[in-house]
Amino acid sequence: MPLLFDDITSITNKAYIYTSDLEALYNRFGLRVVAYFTFKLNYQLHELNVWGYHLVNVGIHILASFAVYWFAFLAFKTSLLITSSHTLDIKKIHLFALIAAVTFAVHPLQSQAVSYIVQRTAALASLFYIAAMASFLSARLAQKIKPKIVYVILTLIFCILAFYTKQNTFTLPIAFIALELIFVYQIKQKSYSQLIKPSIALLILASLAICTIWFYKPDFFSLLERFSRETTDFTRLQYFETQLSVLALYIKLFFVPIGQQVEYIYPIEDGNLLNSLGYIIAYLGLFIFSLTQIKKAPLIAFSLIFYFVAHLIESALIPISDLVFEHRTYLPNLALCMLVALCFLYLFDANKNAAIVGFCLIVLTLSFLTYQRNNEWRNPELLYKAELAINFDKPRMHHMLGEYYRDTGEHEKSVTSFKNAYDLVGNKSELDNQGFAYKFAYFNNYIASLRRTRQLDKVIEVILTTLPTIKENKYRAPIYSNLGFIYLDKNQYDKCEEPLFMAKSLGPNMVEPLIGLGICFAMNGDKWVAQKMFYQALQLEPESKRIMALGKELGL
Repeated sequence: MPLLFDDITSITNKAYIYTSDLEALYNRFGLRVVAYFTFKLNYQLHELNVWGYHLVNVGIHILASFAVYWFAFLAFKTSLLITSSHTLDIKKIHLFALIAAVTFAVHPLQSQAVSYIVQRTAALASLFYIAAMASFLSARLAQKIKPKIVYVILTLIFCILAFYTKQNTFTLPIAFIALELIFVYQIKQKSYSQLIKPSIALLILASLAICTIWFYKPDFFSLLERFSRETTDFTRLQYFETQLSVLALYIKLFFVPIGQQVEYIYPIEDGNLLNSLGYIIAYLGLFIFSLTQIKKAPLIAFSLIFYFVAHLIESALIPISDLVFEHRTYLPNLALCMLVALCFLYLFDANKNAAIVGFCLIVLTLSFLTYQRNNEWRNPELLYKAELAINFDKPRMHHMLGEYYRDTGEHEKSVTSFKNAYDLVGNKSELDNQGFAYKFAYFNNYIASLRRTRQLDKVIEVILTTLPTIKENKYRAPIYSNLGFIYLDKNQYDKCEEPLFMAKSLGPNMVEPLIGLGICFAMNGDKWVAQKMFYQALQLEPESKRIMALGKELGL
């Protein structure tokens, strides 16, 4: 499986950081430094050879599945201690943990966090998160002091690793509170009424803290507002309302994993919540139901609550440009895997043979779907085409397909793909999570592909027609540069100077216009100006062998 999508920006384009020290790594990646430290190790061992990256990703997924087994075993055992007066059936507990872990391991919805190299962040964060919950539960239930201390230390280590792997792990304290209230309080036969006074005290302290911060640092909350969003394209309420239906999509994909996509073109809601009352009522109903099950079925209660807790960072009130991403379900799917395991245990008690056959069939089906999905990831053309077969209106996918065809020398096909990408991007006034800024990058690649197919007159016509519609200089500069090089291709040296000078003026840090001008003046016999242009190009790229070779070829 090659490097795809954000693998390029996060691994290929960041190679210079992976050869520097840990301080530079932390300064660049901050709260994801642990995940990117693993990329650094990969890069230092085998640079951009992808097999090592995939090997680590698969290893992390296997370890995460073992962590699921560990946590599921503890959670189910504790649940039985609360609800059952009979001797514990250890085999049944192991069976529950095995079903949950195997479902987690083979489910195709988990594939994006494994096959998509850079989404190692999601899998690694989940590994630490689940291990931290298992350690916490072990520490709280340990009878002897030595194992308690060991588990407390492990909990702290896993928490620190999780917090510095990905920000979605910041919900760990909430998960600990849920574990404490649902499992530990009942095992230790504590009364929930004991929580009233501490809760009131905590509320008072929190209120005082907020008032103090507001008094001494009045701009704190505006800073918090700015730093707790990844995009300003839509409001928090718009994002929150959209995520209500996205969560339903994630749940549907877990139980019916058909039509998976890397990129979802998803409509943004208006934020008034009226169109989403059904989802709100359903989720509130599930929450109330989970509260009613705390004493009767604590595992069900925890699973339902945890599913939404695990989605809090990425699918609630923190606006993120990409509205839907399957790797965001990697951690929350733990809850659904445990609910599936419970269902099979009930079936196992009713009809052992049917349960075994049913589970084996489901595992085989999920494994086959995962194999198919990974096969698509292995072949970029297959992956892009699969995406576009589900939804043709994906500019980014058309563009990537165009890049694939360009790199494989299929330039006629790349022309079509790049044109589709350009035509499908919305206008600047329209909300569209493809990004208006990419529109003219797509256009540049479109005209470059036309140029490769030697349709030079058509390229000039397309550029001259499109240029008047483009206002921003940063988009106009590379287009003027392309136009100048097309005139060079046509040996029209009298026409190449004007667009290249325009590109140089609009993009003073661009090296291509300077190279083009150097060639243009050299072909017109003005070697002195040509040398000046190449000198300026070398000022921008001092070590460029390409510029030196071109200058030498032109006799400069």
